[in-house]
Amino acid sequence: MAKDRAKKAARPPVQERPEEPDDGVRKADRKVMDAFLGDVDSSLWGVSAKDRGTALKELREHILEKYRPYHTEHAMDMAISSVGSPEVLAKGIRTLYGYSTGFKTFLVVIIFVFGLATIPMADSWSVVGPWPILGLLGTFFLISSFGPQVGLRWGGLMGLSAASSRMVLVLVLVIGLPEDYTLGTGQSLFDFILVSMFLILVGLLAGHIREISVKNYLQEEIL
Repeated sequence: MAKDRAKKAARPPVQERPEEPDDGVRKADRKVMDAFLGDVDSSLWGVSAKDRGTALKELREHILEKYRPYHTEHAMDMAISSVGSPEVLAKGIRTLYGYSTGFKTFLVVIIFVFGLATIPMADSWSVVGPWPILGLLGTFFLISSFGPQVGLRWGGLMGLSAASSRMVLVLVLVIGLPEDYTLGTGQSLFDFILVSMFLILVGLLAGHIREISVKNYLQEEIL
């Protein structure tokens, strides 16, 4: 008895194989579906992990709904092709869920930095050349590109970030270099404030586009 117990104790523990999910999907088809979902996941940059997981879970169920009635050799390929390409799906998911808070905060910081490059310079600063114009174009591009994905509040924050960085840097230059710095030739203080306010307006309008896009997207899903 003691020898038998010793032999049993000396035996290595049997490693249990992980059970595959009992979802009625063949192994080869599951690999195809997982690869497709991986492509969609890689295109969801900027979306929070929680929203990404929820969206991918719903997409998986949607694919399986189209796969199960047929369960033929090419059923998974047909189901995947019916839901669209990874890029189109990622765009729709991003429209519905939006960017994560961390990514939106990153955008606000980046636009604040770009706003610093929009300050008009005086003749003594002519070495700067066209950089204020390029900085302004870049700032408008960022706000108008990402604003429709962040919503009204964050769009306004993006515009306010650019406007406030302009105001802060001008005050620093005027106070710190009163003899060397003035607003650029032909640029009045009124024009400067007007451009700053326009940046905020662009952010609000771009953010409002997201509200309209989400509403239209949900209506299409219902129909």
